[in-house]
Amino acid sequence: MNDGLNDDLNDQINGSLADNLKTELEQNLRHESPILAITAKDSSDSISEPDQISQTSSASQISAHRRFFKLWGRRCLPYLLTLPAFLLVMGFIVYPIGNTFLRSFRDSKTQQFTWDNYRYFFIDPLQRDNFAFTLRIVVATVALAMVLGYGLALYLHFSPSWVSRWLRSLTVVPRFIPGLVATYSLIMVIRDAGVLNRLSRLWGGNFKPGLMYHESGIILMNLWYNIPFVTLIMLASLSALKPASIEAATDIGAGKLLILVKVVLPNTFKEILIATTFIFMGNVGSFTTPFLIGGNHPKMLGIALFDQFNNYVNYERTAALSVIMFLICSLSASFYIVNNLRQRQ
Repeated sequence: MNDGLNDDLNDQINGSLADNLKTELEQNLRHESPILAITAKDSSDSISEPDQISQTSSASQISAHRRFFKLWGRRCLPYLLTLPAFLLVMGFIVYPIGNTFLRSFRDSKTQQFTWDNYRYFFIDPLQRDNFAFTLRIVVATVALAMVLGYGLALYLHFSPSWVSRWLRSLTVVPRFIPGLVATYSLIMVIRDAGVLNRLSRLWGGNFKPGLMYHESGIILMNLWYNIPFVTLIMLASLSALKPASIEAATDIGAGKLLILVKVVLPNTFKEILIATTFIFMGNVGSFTTPFLIGGNHPKMLGIALFDQFNNYVNYERTAALSVIMFLICSLSASFYIVNNLRQRQ
């Protein structure tokens, strides 16, 4: 019997000791002390105070480093993610432009600074004819494409007929046809021995369009590209036009021409500038169409640039002409940028 009482007493003592140790462990974990020690209050084997201070300082330094790297990691992560794109832009756009600009001021033989490369394009009669020829074609293309494309967009937007729906589907077709294929297709039609000439011979005639190796042929091919482009941009702009505005103008007695001038044109003016800018810049440096349809003289600037680089092997003049073409395109783009800034103000 005494043995049973002793066993019960030992079990109670061991249980109480285990509960005390568990309580102390929970308190240490709750306080998150950097020094995890399980000691009794009256124990003489506790850690010395200098050791506690050194361990606390090292733990605080580690946490400070972690906070530092975490903070700067959040700040630098966006820049690290955009670094590859930034390097590509610098390597393939900024560096070539800067190198071209610097090379345009070098002499092809002595590599010394000179203005002769630029002076050549403004003094030589052939090069001046190329500039005039290019600007004439570009201005004609922009004017005709804007008028015809805008008119087609108005018809497609306001007409509910099946013809307008059919033409709307056809406006996207030129986007999916390669330029070289489209140019050769037009050549097969408009050349002197092409489709038009053969059709005329069936009726006893001998019609020769005379569009090959002439600026009118280049303009015609440019219109094939740019009229659908203008139409798509204008359709997107006209879709945002509220029908209530047109109905209100009609109710007060405004005619179609007045509605066009006072309601439609102001709401699509921004898109008109966008289309004009893109058509102008795209045709200043065009190559495929003038190369296949244009004549030997005068030439558009894209062909003149190709001649300087490939035929004359004069890289300095090529760089100068590239800078001139870039400035011409920048001049057209500046009108859109200035107008956009004015609208924001």
